[in-house]
Amino acid sequence: MAWRVAKALLTMRDQVNDHAPNRNKRSDGTIGDTAHKSRSSDHNAWIQDSGYGVVSALDITHDPNNGVDTWAMAEWLRQKRDARIKYVISNKRIFSSTTSPWTWRKYTGSNPHSSHMHVSVKSTKSHYDNTRDWDLFGTGANVQPSPPASETKPDPDSPTLRPVLRRGTKGKDEYVRTVQRLLGIKVDGIFGPATDAAVLGFQRGTGLTADGIVGPDTWAQLDELEQIPIDTGMQRNVICTVFGGKNNPEKSAYQDRWITDDEHGVALPFRFRGDRPQIDVINSANGKRVVCEIVDVGPWVTDDEYWQKATRPVAEQYHQMGKPLPSGPNKGRVPNGAGIDITPAAARDIGLVGKGKVNWAIAQDEDEGE
Repeated sequence: MAWRVAKALLTMRDQVNDHAPNRNKRSDGTIGDTAHKSRSSDHNAWIQDSGYGVVSALDITHDPNNGVDTWAMAEWLRQKRDARIKYVISNKRIFSSTTSPWTWRKYTGSNPHSSHMHVSVKSTKSHYDNTRDWDLFGTGANVQPSPPASETKPDPDSPTLRPVLRRGTKGKDEYVRTVQRLLGIKVDGIFGPATDAAVLGFQRGTGLTADGIVGPDTWAQLDELEQIPIDTGMQRNVICTVFGGKNNPEKSAYQDRWITDDEHGVALPFRFRGDRPQIDVINSANGKRVVCEIVDVGPWVTDDEYWQKATRPVAEQYHQMGKPLPSGPNKGRVPNGAGIDITPAAARDIGLVGKGKVNWAIAQDEDEGE
């Protein structure tokens, strides 16, 4: 497949090269190697744009002796809060524009990113192809990087850690699906004999104790295939429909433009103010995942922040009762139950046709172990 690098990142690289023509480039990178291709990574050309796959990540070598202190550069990018940034990893830390926005957090991937800085840009064209000057070396850019995050191990009882899985595990279907997808076996969410055998084989092949238990050490090795975003507040089995594109023209509630066939977007029934988070959408039937921008308000209602209230979508409740909505833009209509819409491109990526059920959550960062 033909591919190219996001224009915003080419602009950044050109500015670094102009500033420091003699810099070391040994850790520079754009398109991913074989290891990256085996997992979800912004170094893969996963964004589709006019027949090209777009790489939305850039690595820049840390070379302070020749004018490129990426530790300080990362801190400057954090302070500037450029809207194009999805996340930045540098010197054992990560910050994101969506998760704990613009705040340094400890980075737990296998590569500490001390020898290079990783920059990912958002997956919408207005962000990834925006060639506005990054002001990497302008007034105020000579900041002192704050110390790296603590080296201490995380609390094993932390609710953000992934669970221990073993044969017969119940109630952890999404995590089991993740293991199955990474190991290349049938994805059904059931930790049965086939999954047990695949885990044992993986453990033997990576030098782990072959006990069939997916605990911290096995998760860490799986992270070499893909660092799995740890989503919080997952909304499960929400009815999802497809909207936008040439077959269902729809204007964005946030921008004066039509929603296209090739963008990855969602509509949620609440109007977000300021920066909108990205959304992880996972097809409940097959475990396929896509990361989307919030591009519209809907479906059915515009004031139902059900994910904050720990309730089911209003549209789903009235659909189940067979009653028309009492208020809002669709007052008097019986809804089809959908609590989220996705664009045609997002639907294609996860194999959803017309209508189905998805799990979704506010996206965490793709903390890939490079």
